[in-house]
Amino acid sequence: MKRISVCIVVLCAFFAPRAFAALTLRFTDTSVIATGVTAGGSVAFLATGREPASRWMREAAVISDHDRNGEAALELARVVPRAAIWIAVDMTSGEWVAQGSPGYEAQPMSLREIAKHDSGGQLRKLAAAVSEMDVLLVRPGEGVWRLYAARTSAFDESGPDERQLRIDVDRMTPMGDTAGAVHTVRPRDIVALIDPVEMRYAVVEVGR
Repeated sequence: MKRISVCIVVLCAFFAPRAFAALTLRFTDTSVIATGVTAGGSVAFLATGREPASRWMREAAVISDHDRNGEAALELARVVPRAAIWIAVDMTSGEWVAQGSPGYEAQPMSLREIAKHDSGGQLRKLAAAVSEMDVLLVRPGEGVWRLYAARTSAFDESGPDERQLRIDVDRMTPMGDTAGAVHTVRPRDIVALIDPVEMRYAVVEVGR
């Protein structure tokens, strides 16, 4: 009887789901490194920051874990800005992390819903009460798309009396190895948004 119990314990341990490390960020002088990445997977980065001389930095990139060591490093052509918001999304699991540069506290936005329906009932709009937004749409296992838009720009579909900036996801640009445009928003899509004017961010899992 004891042998059976031991075997059951061993089998349960063998077939138990793998525990993944939480996605985190660490910094060097000129890089941002996501750790806890799905081995061999990719990470979508989005960042906005203020550099010296009042210049703005905007970064968006897809970085792969080629070494399969659970890390993906975004190498910069500059020193990491002191005042910057960094968002990383694991493109396999959909896990995400957002934080400021060392010593800088990133401010989250109160934004529970961002995906909106169009006049035909299709879930294909993204809207937020901001004057500008840098936004990523990550569909785990499929791809990532990006758009930078401002109120009254060619991408803004809101009316003159509306307080929200609204875009159509069909206008977003594919990144990395993503093939083709995105035409609708789906449940479980991850939408990461940075408001560069107020230096705030939001990350929303659609349908959750």
